[in-house]
Amino acid sequence: MLPENTYNLDEIGFVMGFLASEKVIDIVENPRSNGKLFVNQPGNRELATVLEGICADGSALDPMIIYKAKDFRQEWFTNLPGVPNNILFGRSPNGWTDEKIAGYWLEKNFGLESSSTAKAGIRNRILLFDGHNSHVNINFLQYCIDNRVIPICLPPHTSHRLQPRDVSVFSPYKHAYRMELQQRFENHEVGVSKRNFYEIVSNARLKALTSENIRSGFWSSGMIPSDGETILQQLRDEQAARERAKQTKPELSLLAQNQQLHNIELTQVEQLRTPQNPAELENQAQLILDDIPPASPRSWRQRHILENIINCAQYRMTENKLKDERIQTLEKEIHDLRNKQKPNRKIIPNQGACFLSHDDITSFFAKREAEQQRKHEALIDRLKAKISTAETKFDSLNSG
Repeated sequence: MLPENTYNLDEIGFVMGFLASEKVIDIVENPRSNGKLFVNQPGNRELATVLEGICADGSALDPMIIYKAKDFRQEWFTNLPGVPNNILFGRSPNGWTDEKIAGYWLEKNFGLESSSTAKAGIRNRILLFDGHNSHVNINFLQYCIDNRVIPICLPPHTSHRLQPRDVSVFSPYKHAYRMELQQRFENHEVGVSKRNFYEIVSNARLKALTSENIRSGFWSSGMIPSDGETILQQLRDEQAARERAKQTKPELSLLAQNQQLHNIELTQVEQLRTPQNPAELENQAQLILDDIPPASPRSWRQRHILENIINCAQYRMTENKLKDERIQTLEKEIHDLRNKQKPNRKIIPNQGACFLSHDDITSFFAKREAEQQRKHEALIDRLKAKISTAETKFDSLNSG
C-alpha cells in the first residue's frame, strides 16, 4: 500500500469550562473511558471533540469539531471570515462522536468527491482506527468497503504504540494549543468558547500537523514502512530503562525515611526540585535544621537565622498564592463584564441533522443578509409611500 493511500482516524477531546480566571479547554488524551469522562479539574466542564485524520504522505484530512449542544447557534459563527473552509461541525448530547457524525466525516473525506478519492484513483485506501463503536459498526464499515477503503481496527490497548496520531502528533498538538491559549491570555483575550474555539484549534493544527510530524507518526509506529521490529525495539528499550531506574532510583521522600542530610547521596540531593509550596519548603528546610548540631552557640545562631529565612519564605509563598487567587477572581469578573451582553440565540436550521459544513454556514448567513436587505428595502418603500401620501395631502390643503 502506498503512503499516500494510508490514513489514520482518531479524536482529541477538549474539556471546556471556567478554570480560575479564564475559560479554558483542557486536552483529554482519551476522551472516552467506559462511557464516562474523567477530569481532574474543578468547576463546570463541557466536552468538545475534534475528529482528525492524517495520511502517511504527510497530509491531513478535513477535521470535524463536535460540540455538546442540541442545536447549532448563530452566535458561534458571527466571525464568519474566521471559520476555516475545511472544518466540519457536529453536535451531540455529550460532545462525543457517534455513528452518524463519524459517518458524515467519512463521507466528506473518503466519498466520491473527496480529495483522498481523487488522489487514490482506482487504487484502494487503508484507514486505521481504534475500536470505538462510532467506527466499528455496520454502516461505517460498509461505506468503507463500497468506496475502496480497507478498514483496519487496531487491537485493544495498542493504540498508544500503533496509532500514528498518538505516537507523534498528539504531543505537538497539545503544545501548540496551549501556546495559542497562552498568547491569547497575554493579549487579554481570556475567553474560550464555541464562538472562537475553532479559531484556536485551526491555529494549533497549522503548527502541529506538519508533514514531518505526521510522517514520523507512521514511521515510529512501524506502519509506513511496515516494520514490526520498530515496536519490539521500543519495548526492549523501555524494559531496559525500567531496570536501570530500579537500580538507581533516588528516594525523594527523605523525611519519611528519617535520613540525615550527611547520609544522603549527592545524586539524591540533585533530584530534589526547587520547593513549589510551603510544605515542600518546610520538608527540605527540615533536612538542614536536623543536620545542625544543637549544642553550640554557633549552631544556635545558624538555626535561628535559618528559621527566620524559612518563615519569611513561607509567608511570602502564602501571600503570593492569595494574591494570585485574587487576581484570577478579578480577571474572571472582567471577562464576565465583557461578555455580559446577551448573545443572539438564533438557531441555524439544518433539517435536524447533527452536522454542519462551511457551505451550510455561509448559505445561512447569505440568506439572513438577503432577508435583512429585503426587510430594509420594504421599510424604505413604506416610508416612501407615507411621504408620498403626506405630500399629496399637503398639496390638496394648499390648493384648497
